[in-house]
Order: sequence, then structure tokens, then C-alpha cells
Amino acid sequence: MKKKNSYKSFILKMSAGAIIGMVLGGTGMYFIERASDWKEIGTITLHISGIEQLILPGMAVVLALSVIAEEWICHCLKKNCNALLKADDEECDRLEYEEEKYGAWLTGVNVLSQVLCILILAFGYSLDYIGSGGSTSITFLWACILFLSCFFYDGIMQVRYVKLVQKVHPEKKGDPSSSKFQKEWLASCDEAEKEIVFQSAYKAYMCMNKVIPLLLLLTLILNLFFNTGILAIIVVAGMYLVMTVAYSKACVQIRKEKIFR
Repeated sequence: MKKKNSYKSFILKMSAGAIIGMVLGGTGMYFIERASDWKEIGTITLHISGIEQLILPGMAVVLALSVIAEEWICHCLKKNCNALLKADDEECDRLEYEEEKYGAWLTGVNVLSQVLCILILAFGYSLDYIGSGGSTSITFLWACILFLSCFFYDGIMQVRYVKLVQKVHPEKKGDPSSSKFQKEWLASCDEAEKEIVFQSAYKAYMCMNKVIPLLLLLTLILNLFFNTGILAIIVVAGMYLVMTVAYSKACVQIRKEKIFR
């Protein structure tokens, strides 16, 4: 009975999704066909007039905000770590939670900084003016320098964060610049820390298992209505495939190691 209910629930959800998709698709086509002011609805161009002039100030703002935010979080983390070295057993749990929280904030801001830099550069760069040799190409060159500077700073901040944690927890091993850092770091964690890592990784996998299909559907719809190209669809589909295969392979490998070790 439970199995039949599962099939029934799945069919109902798929039917509801199909109906919603048809409604949204029909509504979109209705407005598109009547949008007489859109001269080229089949092509979306993000290179609007003068947008290249916004790359340099935008990149400068992102770099400045990244430095301010990450330095402030790093200062709070360092202060917390110094207190953790002198804390008694009663305070350790609270301070370790604060350490984890500041570390999560620092990592989040670090990645957000890199994503914003990529988006700003991607929304404005074009071969039409990069090779023109005029003032616009010089501006773009300076924007690229700021782009690289931001990524360099974010990379250094990641190393500083790891070194700071290793100062408080000398049992943590691994060189941040090494390609085997994650494996060495995980091997140096105790069982409780490994459990947190594994649960967090599984929750992240479950989250992406829901987000990526939605992104894939979104790219399909955008390509249907606005001819955005098939590359985005291929990239998202490739990510979905790699994630699923990697997870399944890891499950089989871990099961094999437990049985035949």
C-alpha cells in the first residue's frame, strides 16, 4: 500500500509540474508575441552601451568590500582563537562554536567575492573593445588587474584561515597549497569532526540534487524563449552528471572497503 502511495504521489507531482510548466510557457509566449517594442526578442545581449565602463569601478568596489569584510571576520576569528587557547573546559564548547561560525562566514564571503568578480567581468567584457587599443581596452586591463588581485587576496586569506586554525589545533595537518590538503586535513580530524564533515557533505549533496535540476530546467526555458545558447545547458547537465556519478562511485567504493578490508 505504501509503495502504491509513493507511485501515486510521484505521478501527481509530475502531473502538477507539467501543468504549471504549460501555464508558465503559455503565459510567456503570450507576452512575447505581443511585445512589439522588442526588436530582437530571439537574442539577449548583455553588452549594453557603456557597460564596459562599469567594470573597473565595480571590480574596485568588490575588492574593497572583500578586504574590509574578510579582514574584520579574520580579526574576530583571531580574537576568538586567542581566547580559546586560554579557555577552560566550560568555555571551550561555546568558543569552538564561535570559531566554526566565523570560519563559515569567512569562507562564504571569500567565495562570494570571487563569484562577484567573475560576474562583473563576464557581464561586461567583449572582444569588440578588448583589442581596440583605445582607452576602453586600458580600462579593461586595469579591471583584469583588480580581478587577479581580488582572487590573489582571497587565496591568501584561505591560507591565513587554515594557519590560524592550525595554531589553535596543532593536531590538524595539511598544507593549504597542496593538492592533497583536504585529504590530509580530514585524516587528522577526530571521529566527531569527521561525522560533522560527512553530515554536512551529505546535506550539501541533497541541496545540490534539488538545485541543479531546477537550474537545468531554467536554462532549457531561457534557451527556448530567448535563444541563450546550448552551452549553459551542457554545463549544468555536466555538473549534474558528474555530481551523481561521483556520489554513486564513492558509495560503492566505501561499501567495498568495508566488506573486503
